[in-house]
Amino acid sequence: MESMGTAAAEMRRRSLLTRQRQIPDDDDQQEVARQARLRNLGLRASSSPRDAATEGECEGAPAGPTGAPAAATPREIPQLSAQVADCFCRICHTGENSDMGRLFSPCLCRGTVGKVHLQCLNSWRRLSSNPHSYYRCDQCLYDYNLQRADFATVIESPTVVTSVTLILLVVLVVLSPVVFHFLGLDLAEHFTQLVKWTPQWKGWVLYAPRVVAALDWLLCGCVVVGFSSFVILNVHNYRRDPQQFYRYVGPGILCYFAQYGAPILRVFVALGFGASYQHLYHWLHETAKQLCMKFGEIVLEVTEHQNE
Repeated sequence: MESMGTAAAEMRRRSLLTRQRQIPDDDDQQEVARQARLRNLGLRASSSPRDAATEGECEGAPAGPTGAPAAATPREIPQLSAQVADCFCRICHTGENSDMGRLFSPCLCRGTVGKVHLQCLNSWRRLSSNPHSYYRCDQCLYDYNLQRADFATVIESPTVVTSVTLILLVVLVVLSPVVFHFLGLDLAEHFTQLVKWTPQWKGWVLYAPRVVAALDWLLCGCVVVGFSSFVILNVHNYRRDPQQFYRYVGPGILCYFAQYGAPILRVFVALGFGASYQHLYHWLHETAKQLCMKFGEIVLEVTEHQNE
């Protein structure tokens, strides 16, 4: 009887040990979570911390004697994880094998923010609200090593951009009345009567009719450009924030019309003409930046010697 009791106790003990082995402890759960994190980083870990082996999927991972990636110890796993992090762009979070080109280091940042695509960096430099982002890193405040061609400095000059803006604006003013001319409409005459304004050059019609016709043509062009720009500006404001337009902009325009009548169109045309110059200047400035980034300049990579 005593031997049978001992055998039964031994069987219960073995059954209890078997059930305990089937239930994973905290260490096993931590090991499973660790392997999942390593797989997300592109690494593969072994079943136990002692013989953990890691295969680097990024270029530059240490290779074994047969050419295959060598196994890594747990101490090397953080280093390989850093190598995997360096293989991704800090802006678009894609690797070198994407259509964006190769990754490089334009500044002193390292780790997960150390690499970036040239196209992503140029887009950030061009679209950032911070003007210093064009030539300086926002994180480490390192001034980019820019190699620029001679024509890049010329086309990006404020003087050149302003001159081209004025030329294009004059061309728009001269060409815009062509449609009204073919339709047989004297827009300048109708506008002056509507806003109750008599230009001084109207008295020159007897001894300088060509000058009067040229000035009427320019007035017609200014009215077309200014009024069109004023309408486009308000449509843009409405699409950006309809509630603000209904609360402030729309009622304000109606109040001005109710108080001053049609002559307030002079102010609206002048505001629209100024807005057209501003938008045209901004468009040319952004176009000049794009041309410089694409053809006239390049951001050089920071070497390890410069980093030290």
